[in-house]
Amino acid sequence: MEKTNRRTASATMADPLAKATVDTVAKVIAPDGTITDVEPLNGSDFKIGELYTHTKSTIVQMIDMPDGRLMWMDEEGKLNGKEPNPVATKLVEKWLLPGDYIAGHALVCTKRMVR
Repeated sequence: MEKTNRRTASATMADPLAKATVDTVAKVIAPDGTITDVEPLNGSDFKIGELYTHTKSTIVQMIDMPDGRLMWMDEEGKLNGKEPNPVATKLVEKWLLPGDYIAGHALVCTKRMVR
């Protein structure tokens, strides 16, 4: 069974995950700012079905962050009317087009956690 540990993101919008994502724990960021620790079911790397589950989607999109982390989100989040995710958007805003944003849940993990 999946291990989770819920906590609420801080009020600062800087990088609430800075130095927090390690090789065995990823973070799911909900649109309301809640951040949940998650681990791959096999203990080492997420399978595609887990990415769908954590992002609450059927099509995922990935942003390769220069610090070695990956952000996975719903490719069709905006099209499907999902709520904006200000915390996730802030983390990757410099790689988004002006006015663009992340909608729905986002999963942040290291590159080693996805094969």
